[in-house]
Amino acid sequence: MVYEKMLKPVYSMIAAGIVLAISSLVFVIINPASKSIDILNLILLILQAGVGIAIMIVSLKVTHKFFHIFIGLVFLFWSIISILINVVLPYTEKELWPLYGVAAAIAMFISGYKKYGSIKFGYLIPSIFFFGMGIWYLFFSMNIITMSFRLVVMTLGPVFLISVAAILVIYFLVQQKHKELVVSDEEIGVFSDEEASFKFDSEDDE
Repeated sequence: MVYEKMLKPVYSMIAAGIVLAISSLVFVIINPASKSIDILNLILLILQAGVGIAIMIVSLKVTHKFFHIFIGLVFLFWSIISILINVVLPYTEKELWPLYGVAAAIAMFISGYKKYGSIKFGYLIPSIFFFGMGIWYLFFSMNIITMSFRLVVMTLGPVFLISVAAILVIYFLVQQKHKELVVSDEEIGVFSDEEASFKFDSEDDE
């Protein structure tokens, strides 16, 4: 019953976090030379971080849903990155935008671990993939790699595809021997309401 009561507030907070994130992005794009606008943007980012923390607290204590933990962490991480860019770091959003992808990858790994209490390859592999992609794009946006991005894609593209295929084969072989590392068929719908752990609580009450 508590779980059902908390669902609407959680999704309301998620919607509020999305609105705050979009508003902050608009401020970055417009980027007017106004101190009052900068302060307002900072307030929005702090509010977004607060929304993320609130979602995580509710998800860890009540809903236990992967998506809730993940989106809460994403709101928090993205807010921290934006605040650091605006206040501390001597770089712009244009240079550090891949960090948002890196943060999402870290959030995915943490969320999967918090959800199941162990490392699941179903979350570990995409986390590593997106983390690597974020770092890779960061090298280009920071001009650490100066060669043409088109040339890199043409030369390393086939290697990337072969690597993905190899990872999928390894994942298939590992899941045959280590079922505990893989998300079971009943857990595939991690973004659906049916995934909630309250079902197990109701069974215990019986």
